[in-house]
Amino acid sequence: MVLSACETGVGKVYTGDGIVGLNQAFMIAGANGLIVSLWPVDDKSTSIFMKNFYNNISRNMPYHTAISETKRAFIGG
Repeated sequence: MVLSACETGVGKVYTGDGIVGLNQAFMIAGANGLIVSLWPVDDKSTSIFMKNFYNNISRNMPYHTAISETKRAFIGG
Protein backbone atom coordinates (compact mmCIF):
# COMPACT_ATOMS: atom_id res chain seq x y z
CA MET A 1 0.00 0.00 0.00
CA VAL A 2 1.39 3.41 -0.95
CA LEU A 3 0.08 6.54 0.78
CA SER A 4 1.89 9.37 -0.98
CA ALA A 5 0.17 12.33 0.67
CA CYS A 6 1.81 14.51 3.34
CA GLU A 7 2.38 13.00 6.77
CA THR A 8 0.40 9.80 6.12
CA GLY A 9 2.66 7.93 8.54
CA VAL A 10 2.18 10.37 11.40
CA GLY A 11 -0.01 9.33 14.28
CA LYS A 12 -0.27 9.42 18.03
CA VAL A 13 2.29 7.40 19.99
CA TYR A 14 0.88 5.12 22.67
CA THR A 15 3.06 3.16 25.08
CA GLY A 16 2.94 -0.50 24.12
CA ASP A 17 1.07 0.15 20.87
CA GLY A 18 3.53 2.33 18.98
CA ILE A 19 2.19 4.80 16.43
CA VAL A 20 -1.56 4.65 16.00
CA GLY A 21 -2.91 6.33 12.90
CA LEU A 22 -3.93 5.78 9.29
CA ASN A 23 -1.08 3.34 8.72
CA GLN A 24 -2.32 1.09 11.53
CA ALA A 25 -5.79 0.98 9.99
CA PHE A 26 -4.35 -0.34 6.72
CA MET A 27 -2.27 -2.96 8.51
CA ILE A 28 -5.30 -4.15 10.50
CA ALA A 29 -7.26 -4.30 7.24
CA GLY A 30 -4.66 -6.72 5.85
CA ALA A 31 -2.05 -4.66 3.99
CA ASN A 32 1.24 -6.56 3.75
CA GLY A 33 3.30 -3.37 3.87
CA LEU A 34 3.06 0.40 3.65
CA ILE A 35 4.99 3.25 2.14
CA VAL A 36 4.13 6.47 3.98
CA SER A 37 5.46 9.97 4.51
CA LEU A 38 6.44 11.32 7.92
CA TRP A 39 6.78 14.95 6.86
CA PRO A 40 5.17 17.57 4.60
CA VAL A 41 6.04 16.92 0.95
CA ASP A 42 5.86 19.12 -2.13
CA ASP A 43 3.24 18.02 -4.68
CA LYS A 44 5.53 18.36 -7.70
CA SER A 45 8.41 16.50 -6.03
CA THR A 46 6.06 13.76 -4.86
CA SER A 47 4.68 13.38 -8.39
CA ILE A 48 8.18 12.93 -9.82
CA PHE A 49 9.18 10.55 -7.04
CA MET A 50 6.08 8.37 -7.45
CA LYS A 51 6.42 8.22 -11.26
CA ASN A 52 10.01 7.03 -10.86
CA PHE A 53 8.98 4.53 -8.18
CA TYR A 54 6.21 3.01 -10.30
CA ASN A 55 8.49 2.98 -13.35
CA ASN A 56 10.91 0.85 -11.32
CA ILE A 57 8.04 -1.42 -10.25
CA SER A 58 6.98 -1.82 -13.89
CA ARG A 59 10.49 -3.12 -14.63
CA ASN A 60 9.80 -5.96 -12.17
CA MET A 61 11.96 -4.58 -9.36
CA PRO A 62 10.98 -5.79 -5.90
CA TYR A 63 9.29 -3.01 -3.90
CA HIS A 64 12.20 -2.58 -1.48
CA THR A 65 14.66 -2.25 -4.38
CA ALA A 66 12.36 0.09 -6.32
CA ILE A 67 12.02 2.50 -3.38
CA SER A 68 15.76 2.40 -2.67
CA GLU A 69 16.64 3.08 -6.30
CA THR A 70 14.08 5.87 -6.49
CA LYS A 71 15.51 7.52 -3.38
CA ARG A 72 19.05 7.30 -4.75
CA ALA A 73 18.03 8.80 -8.09
CA PHE A 74 16.00 11.51 -6.38
CA ILE A 75 18.83 12.56 -4.10
CA GLY A 76 21.32 12.45 -6.98
CA GLY A 77 19.25 14.99 -8.87
